[in-house]
Order: sequence, then structure tokens, then C-alpha cells
Amino acid sequence: MFRAKIGPICMALLVPGAVAVGWSMRGLDQEPGRGGTTVLTSWPADDGCASLAAAGDPGVLGSLFGFFTNDGSYMPRTDCMVTQTGETDWAWVWLIIGLSVAVIAGYLRIFAFWRKAYRAEQPRDRNHKLMDLAWIFILCAVCGYVSSIVLFVWPAYRLLGLLLIPLAFFTWRFTWNLESFRSALSAKRLERELRESLERRNEQLEELVHLATEELIAAKVEAEQASEAKSAFLANMSHEIRTPMTAIIGYTDLLLEEDCPEPDRQGHTETIARNGRHLLGLINDILDLSKIESGRMDLEQTGCEPAQIVADVVDQFRHRAADRAVLLRTEIAPGLTERITTDPTRFRQIATNLVGNAVKFTEHGTVTVRLFPGEDGPATTLVLEVEDTGIGMTPDQQERCFEPFAQADASTTRRFGGTGLGLSISRKLARLLGGDVVVRSEPGRGSVFTAWVAPGAAPECVRQPARQDPDAATIGHRRDALRGLRILLAEDGDDNRRLVRFHLVRAGAEVFLANDGRIAAEMMEREHAAGRAFDVVLMDMQMPNMDGLEATRRARAAGVRSPVVALTANAMQRDADNALAAGCEAHVPKPPDFPALIALCHRLAHRPDASRAA
Repeated sequence: MFRAKIGPICMALLVPGAVAVGWSMRGLDQEPGRGGTTVLTSWPADDGCASLAAAGDPGVLGSLFGFFTNDGSYMPRTDCMVTQTGETDWAWVWLIIGLSVAVIAGYLRIFAFWRKAYRAEQPRDRNHKLMDLAWIFILCAVCGYVSSIVLFVWPAYRLLGLLLIPLAFFTWRFTWNLESFRSALSAKRLERELRESLERRNEQLEELVHLATEELIAAKVEAEQASEAKSAFLANMSHEIRTPMTAIIGYTDLLLEEDCPEPDRQGHTETIARNGRHLLGLINDILDLSKIESGRMDLEQTGCEPAQIVADVVDQFRHRAADRAVLLRTEIAPGLTERITTDPTRFRQIATNLVGNAVKFTEHGTVTVRLFPGEDGPATTLVLEVEDTGIGMTPDQQERCFEPFAQADASTTRRFGGTGLGLSISRKLARLLGGDVVVRSEPGRGSVFTAWVAPGAAPECVRQPARQDPDAATIGHRRDALRGLRILLAEDGDDNRRLVRFHLVRAGAEVFLANDGRIAAEMMEREHAAGRAFDVVLMDMQMPNMDGLEATRRARAAGVRSPVVALTANAMQRDADNALAAGCEAHVPKPPDFPALIALCHRLAHRPDASRAA
């Protein structure tokens, strides 16, 4: 409030002074005792001063006026500014007055702008410290330049003292807490720092945008490559699936013909079985790759004879190699006839893929399979090397040959067939077994694939195999393996139901059928309540009305303890986990190995805690 009123107060103090200036200027030209109520008299010779007298009773205002003007006891500044001849140096007087007026006008203009800008801000945003400085600024102008002009002609130095009071007030008010003014003094630096910070941030954002753009471009290229690989893979899958399916369906139609010669039936049946196994192998490759990439591949650590495994694999391809006029030979280092600890199934899979590839891509010449210990001995590394004299590969093809669904090029697929999964799976399996697969090759001169494993390596994904019944291999082929057992088969597919029932009945079991999960659960509960629980339940997982998982959970909740085997086409590891979590004792993917399935049913039915029929 005080600051809002100090301006008018100061101006009120200046107005009488301005009037007095005019009055005093007139008084300098009057003779003593002529006109007006006061006269400017001559100054005594001894002190060079003049006295200003007032006529009559001056009153309160007159007394104040007399006080601030010192009753005329004043020597005009013009008397002090004289030339060498003793005359007033009016040129310099008017120059100083004019310049002072110009400075005052500039001060007033700056103050007006300052004040206007201050009031334009919201009250909470106003910088009061800067406004205090503005008042100091204008009051200095008043006390300095205005008083300088007045003091030329009017004895008002006491008025100057009065004006110094608000100036002193604002000055000390301003200096009381200068820390709050630091930001204003640092405005230029803060502005520079802010600008530099914004420039740096802009550069960072530009860099981020540049990197993001590069990543998007790379992701786009990768997605396009993945899409191309997927399209190529689907085309290969279509070819690989349709090829055996053509043989299966075609030779099945020949078997169904009434006039099919009896001698041809055996050959047609073998062709159907061979192509069916090829199709199953293709599906297993896809499932294996999915398991490996998801980290769900289970490995076993058991004793095996690697030399025997390699010999079996080589024998498997001898007939095919002979058809292509390719010499297939083996070189096994001495001492490797002993047993080692590894996963025999996965080691066999690696050997099968490498030998099969070598035979497939060699049109004439030799394929040599070598098995030898690594540099540190057989206890540390087991090396399998497959060398061929086939078509070979360029360096670029060597880099891509281990990628999933990739082959050397499209012509390779058309010429030799295959899905491009074998080498990728072999490398991943070898790495899980503590080794790797590498290749060296030269176009037109063949390739050498080298795989090695670390016997006894047990990564986290390894599980120890369950203890097997030594007679399990023979039990599955016995016609009385399931004699006296009551087995519930829950299967909604008519063809699969007839096929599985045939094998179970042939093994001596009494088979009960259910075509959906709800019926299966009701039958299990009913037979359990009657004291004649099923010895084994074969449960499909995907059925109408109620799936196998829910049916198993419902039966378990009702107290049914019969062993349940999940016999399902859901062959992924998570499907097996879900089945075991629901209460199943085992998970068998379709199509099953029927001797193994029969042996499993025999083992579950004769376990010590099995729920046998009364």
C-alpha cells in the first residue's frame, strides 16, 4: 500500500517546488519593495547572502514554506557560475538544465515502462524486489536532477533532505535481503544456461529420434526378413507335408481297390508306414525347435555307447547312400566303445541330422563319419565329424545354414527338399549338451560339419530319467500284457478310438468307451463309488462338453485315484505340465508308440498304490 502511494506523495512534494521555481525566477527581476508579497533583497557584502521576507502573518503553510526555503537565505547557483568577466555563464546554465531535463524525461519514461510491466503481471508473479529498485531509480532522479535544476534559482536544499527520506527507505528496504535479488542479477546467466540446456536437450532428442529411426528401420527390415522367412518356411512346410501325404493317401486308395494284387499290398503298406513316419518326424522337428527356443527342452543324463549310436545311424542311411552311389564309411577312434553319460536320444538326433544332410547333398563321392575324443580326452569332449564331397557352401551360405527354416537358397529347397530345421536343431541341442556345431566348406568341394558334446554336462534343463522296468521293452509286445485290466478310453475321434481300442483289446484289456469328458468323469465317479474303479484311464485332452483336464480335476475332487494318462495331440511341454497339474500320471502325445503305451498301462496298473477293481 505504501509503495502504491509513494509516487503521488513525491509528486505532491515536487509541485510546490516547481511553482516556487517560477516564482523565484520572477523574483530575480523585481526591484526591492515592488509588487508581490515578498521581495528578493540584496545580499550583505560581508557574506554575499540575501534574505527573503514575507509580508504580514505567514501562517502554518507560510511557516513551512519559509522553513524549507530558509527564508530566502540562499545564494542562487547562477551567481557561482560566472565567466571571467563576472557575468552569469548562461550558456552552461541552460546546457546543464537542458541535459538534466532530458535525463529526467528518460528516467520517467523508463519508470513508466517498468511500472506498467510490473502491474501487467499477476500479483503472485510480480517481482517486488525489482519494483523497489525502480523506486530507488526514480527517486534518485528526483533528488539528483530535479533538485539540481531547482537549486539554480530557489533555496530548497531542505526540500531535498525531505525527498531523501523515501529514497533512503527504499534503498535500505532493497538492501535488507539481497539474496532474493540474486536470481534477477543472474538472469542473463540463467538465460544462457537455459538456452544451452535446451540446445543440449534438443541435440539429445535429435539423437534419440535418429537412433529410434534407425531402430525402426532395422526392425522393419528384420520384420520383412522374418516375413519372407515365414513365407518361405510355410511354402517348404506345405511341400514337405504334402509329399508324404500324397504317398499315404495315394497308396491307401490303391489298397482299397478290390482288384489290388495281393503281392502289392505289402509294398503299399510299407510305403504308407514309411511316409507316415517321415511326416511324424517333420512334426517332431518343429516341436523340438519350439521347445528349445522356449527353454522347455528336457534332457536326460544316462549311460550310453556313442560308437553304437553312430553305427546305428550310419546303417540307417546306407541304403539311401547306395541308391545315390555314395560311399558311406565310419572312422571310430579306439577306446570309444565304452559308455559315457549324456542324452542318447539327443545325441542320436544330432548324428542323424548331420549324416542325413551329408547324404542328401552328396550326389556322388564319399561321406565319412568320424567319432573321436577331443583334445582333452574322451572324459571331457566327444567329437562327431561328418565330411562329404557334395555341393559345398559359400561363406554367406555357411552363416545362414544354422538359422531356423533356412537353407542355402531357394534352389536348394527345390532340388533337395527339406525344411532347414535339422542343422538349427542340431546346433541348439549340442549347445544344451555343453558343445556346439560348426562347419567349414567350399563350393563344389564338399563340407565338414563338426559337432561336439561334453559328456556328463548337466545344465539346469537336464532331468534324470525315471527308473525303467527292465522288462518294459518286451511287455508292450505281449498279447497278455493287459489281461484282467479294466481300462476307460475317453476319446471323441471315432478313428482314433477304434485304433487305440484295437491295440488295448489285443493286449487283453477290457475297454470301456466315452466320447466326451463329461461322460468320462461320470463313469469314473460311478465305478469308483461301486468299488470297481478303472485300473487305467486314457484321457484325450480336447473333447466336447468337457475337456480332459476338467474331467480329470472333477474325478480327483470326487476321490477317484485311478491312474490317468493324458493321450493327446497337444504335444508341447506346457501341455504336459498342465496335464500333470490336473492330476494325470503321464502325458503321451499322439500318435503313440503302442508297445510303449501298453507297457505304460501295465506299469501304472501294477504299481503298489494303484486302485484296482474289486
